[in-house]
Amino acid sequence: MTALPDHLTANRERAFLLRRWANSVAGLYGEAVWLCGSALRADNPDPRDWDVRLRMPHDAFEARYGNPEAWEAEGATGDWTGVRWRWPAENVKQTRRAWRHVRLNVDFQVYPAAYWDRVYGTLPRARLDTAPPSAAASSGQFVVGLRVGMAHLSRAAPDAPVEAGLGIMYIGDERAAPNRVGPQVVCALNELGWSWCGTVQRWVAETH
Repeated sequence: MTALPDHLTANRERAFLLRRWANSVAGLYGEAVWLCGSALRADNPDPRDWDVRLRMPHDAFEARYGNPEAWEAEGATGDWTGVRWRWPAENVKQTRRAWRHVRLNVDFQVYPAAYWDRVYGTLPRARLDTAPPSAAASSGQFVVGLRVGMAHLSRAAPDAPVEAGLGIMYIGDERAAPNRVGPQVVCALNELGWSWCGTVQRWVAETH
């Protein structure tokens, strides 16, 4: 792991926008968000793109996309099935969010742990998010968007409010209406890809 480059830390607005977006991504996936590639070079203050990567544990990757070994094999053969197509669809979604919120040419990709360890394990990388190590572990609450998403949240205490902190989003009740959680949390949940559905009276995740 390396430090963020001086050209980024010196540009306070750019650093703030990247950090804010990275925290929302860390909250969505429950994993660290890393800056990689040429943007780390001290002599490259305006890189062509900003490579942002996330290492996802095997079981979480499998629950979200499909078997990691099948994902890698399909990438090599070009014979894609749902496991491979689900992966770029979500990468594109988060990349486009970054374009809107950071106003930089971010290239965001999620990788299964074994692939990450082989490809990125020895390469320079700098952590973008500020989530503490214990952020993904919450007493009686769940990280929004982790694995299959809101289905996990319904097992939390039914009257627990939605909370926001350090870029990590928790919700204790999938039926906590917007007027119960307040405008700041509503805005943050919307940015993370959740919206309130009045028809079913619950928070639902965007699927595309």
